[in-house]
Amino acid sequence: MELKEIGSDDLSPVAELNRAIWFPTTDPAHFLDYYRTVLATTWSQSHVKVMGLMQGDRLLSTFKLYSVDMSIAGRVWRTAGIGALMTLPAHRGQGHASHMLKAALAALRNAYDIGMLFAEINPMFFVRLGFVQVPTSIHEYDTTRAAVQPAGAAEIPEHLIREAHEIDLEDVMPLYDRTSRAFSMHAVRDIWLWRHRLELGRMRERVLGLPRGGYRLVVLGEPGNVQAYMWLHCREERWEVEEIAGLRGDALSHLLEWTLREARKAGVGRVRVQVRGSARPAWGAPVSTSRGEPAFMIHPLASSLDLDALDNPEANVLWKTDWF
Repeated sequence: MELKEIGSDDLSPVAELNRAIWFPTTDPAHFLDYYRTVLATTWSQSHVKVMGLMQGDRLLSTFKLYSVDMSIAGRVWRTAGIGALMTLPAHRGQGHASHMLKAALAALRNAYDIGMLFAEINPMFFVRLGFVQVPTSIHEYDTTRAAVQPAGAAEIPEHLIREAHEIDLEDVMPLYDRTSRAFSMHAVRDIWLWRHRLELGRMRERVLGLPRGGYRLVVLGEPGNVQAYMWLHCREERWEVEEIAGLRGDALSHLLEWTLREARKAGVGRVRVQVRGSARPAWGAPVSTSRGEPAFMIHPLASSLDLDALDNPEANVLWKTDWF
């Protein structure tokens, strides 16, 4: 068995695995086109590889390798992100995923400081491979309850909260950077990643025929004066705030208030936000709090990273998995 990069011409079985799990109602040919198009963006070309465990010409297991930089405790760490870890149905239960990850971790030590992934199965599977779980929690808000704004808070004209356009990225990028300096850990991003994320939503609509607005970048402020932003995942059963950042706490409150109101109009009863570390959201009272899923896992590879420092009660950034 051999771990190797999978080229564009050999992506069909990998794309079909992804489609069956995350987009089962879409057309297989359209999804293959979408999958290849995502990997062909400027950012993906520099930061993403599809890896596979091969036995001759036969694919057994696969994952995506993301090359990103993380800033932790004032130092930039070269980080290997592991995503979309899957084994083909005919080969499951034979230890191929474990074998593939062990081979990948051994190889990654030569080029990366740390590894990271989001575990959607039992986190102990990854703990046995040397990963450490970083605590996260999920907070749920009831859209039918009273407003989360503090008493006496200034009203924000509704037209200031709007769907972002590419021109807003010039404001969003430094906003993210300035805000994230207070966090114990954040990704180092460039304009191509932000454009890539915006384009993903357009491609899901254009290529896959999925409803518009499933993933939304929402901002507060006029063009040139954006005060806060939020990545929002709008599902039929619930909406999820996948990332939110702003220079003022009241701006974040206004964004969440708008989200609760819009979700209520759409007939959605709950909005969820996920927080890294032991912090609580800086606004409102959630109706429930639970352990964050999927679990966020870090592998130190060959580094001396103090993983305990990542559970920082000051790190009140809301986020999830959809960076890429």
